[in-house]
Amino acid sequence: MPRTHLSLRQVLTVPYVALTLSVAAIIGGFSYVAGSQAVSTVSEELLRDMVKPHQSGG
Repeated sequence: MPRTHLSLRQVLTVPYVALTLSVAAIIGGFSYVAGSQAVSTVSEELLRDMVKPHQSGG
């Protein structure tokens, strides 16, 4: 079975790039979820504030 020879550059670069991309993906996912929750909260508050004056019967 032939052995493949990897250069030192490949051995050092590939794991670093994989780690960097995975960390960026995780941070991006957390940011997306947090942003989605923030938009949902703000829209609920806005709808609540718009409906509130009409419910008082004033």
